[in-house]
Amino acid sequence: MAYLLRGPPEGELQRQDGDTAPRWVYIFNHCDGCYHPMRILLDTGSAANFIPRALVKELGLEPLSCTPREFTAIDGHQFRCKQNATVCWQGTEERVLYEADFYLLPSTSNLAEPLVGRLFINQFRHCLFDQDPARIAYTAQKPITVSSATSSSQRTTPDTVQAEEEREIRARRAELEARDRERAWEREKYDQKMKEKKRKEKKKRQK
Repeated sequence: MAYLLRGPPEGELQRQDGDTAPRWVYIFNHCDGCYHPMRILLDTGSAANFIPRALVKELGLEPLSCTPREFTAIDGHQFRCKQNATVCWQGTEERVLYEADFYLLPSTSNLAEPLVGRLFINQFRHCLFDQDPARIAYTAQKPITVSSATSSSQRTTPDTVQAEEEREIRARRAELEARDRERAWEREKYDQKMKEKKRKEKKKRQK
């Protein structure tokens, strides 16, 4: 089930079944400078993306004023979105970063997760995680079970098991360190881009 948020001319928020199962992405948190896995809701009836205000604060995003837009909730309650925020996220393609604008929902909204509309879904469905990537990473790191049918000459001893585990840990640590360095570079690049964007917006307002 998914909430369908519609603005003019439809102006309606409803619930509908369909291919709207939640997906996951990595979203950049400006507070700690890291990407964190987060579930997102898919809304094939919406032409826009939405994010709760509490989550905007949690992620350290900067709300920006935008042209007000009216929406109507499923219970008939009307609300207006007057701000949006740019979210930097990463999908299944590790070296590719994306940006998307999200309308800030009123504090009275019952949605606790980001919700993306049909334009986002059509463009990025292929690179969304079908399940929590943190769970996927845990499964990939599970130790391999050694069969009891192994011959005595090939049987694994506690020392060899420990040595293998230590090698796996070192390899995983090196992989994580390399990824952290890459993300630090990505963060620096993203921050520079946002500073330039703010500078242009400020210059535009002064004219």
